[in-house]
Amino acid sequence: MIETVTLSLLGGALLTEGVSFLYGQAGELLNRWRDRRAGNGTVAPEDADTAGPRRLTGPLDGPFDPTRVDMARLDGLADAIASERGALNAYAEGFRSVGPEDEQLLLAMARLRTLMESVYGQSLTFRGERDRPATGARVSVDVTLEDVYGEADIARIGTVESGDVDVVARAKDVKPDGKLTVARIDRIGGPAGGGPA
Repeated sequence: MIETVTLSLLGGALLTEGVSFLYGQAGELLNRWRDRRAGNGTVAPEDADTAGPRRLTGPLDGPFDPTRVDMARLDGLADAIASERGALNAYAEGFRSVGPEDEQLLLAMARLRTLMESVYGQSLTFRGERDRPATGARVSVDVTLEDVYGEADIARIGTVESGDVDVVARAKDVKPDGKLTVARIDRIGGPAGGGPA
C-alpha cells in the first residue's frame, strides 16, 4: 500500500514545490529514457558529466544525485512513471489547486516518488516529512549462498553520509575455515576523522 500520511503533513508551499520537483524530475528521466531508446543517449550517466555528479536539494531534506539512474529499471518503469507524471500534470501546470486534503494528489505523488526512488536507488524525502529515510543513497543487498569455504564479503561500502544500508546474507553452511562478512563500512556520517559517526 502506498503511504500518503507523510505527504499530507507538508504545508501548502512545500507540497507545491514537491509536485513541481517530482513532475520535473520525472520529465528528465523520461527524456533520458526516450533519448537512449532513440540512440541519442548512449553515454553512460556517470561519464556524461565530467565535473562530477550534480547534487540537487530543492524541496528535499538533503542532496540527491540525479545522475545515478538504473537504466534497466527505468526501461521497465518508464510507462508507469509517465502515467503517474500525467496524474500530476494539472497540478504542476496550475490548473488544479495543490493541498494536503487532496487524496488523489497525495496518491499520485506517493506512487511517482516510489517509482523514482526505485530508478534512482535513493530516497527522496521532502523537508518536514517524518518517519521516512533521509534523502540520499540507499544500499540494498540480499544474497543467499550455499557453502562458504574461504572468505565471503557481501557488501564493501566506503562512506555512508546519509541514507539507508540494508544488507541480508544467508549461507547454508559456513565451513570451519570459512568466514562470512555481511558488510564492511569504512565510515558512517560526518567528515573523516571528525567527531562521532
